[in-house]
Amino acid sequence: MPSKEDTRKKWGETSGTRDYIRKRNEDIKSKHKGGQTVLNLAEEFFLSIDSIKKIVYSKK
Repeated sequence: MPSKEDTRKKWGETSGTRDYIRKRNEDIKSKHKGGQTVLNLAEEFFLSIDSIKKIVYSKK
């Protein structure tokens, strides 16, 4: 019998937020690969430059 912790969903799985952020981050990486600057991406996605850098340069 699974314990209560095994049946709990992770953050954002129920609301769809997890998928939304994953897709947004893939879009950011794709646009950066296509030549968009970090500054332009920060303005387009309303995120800080540091947040964009973390997304673009992450290994995942």
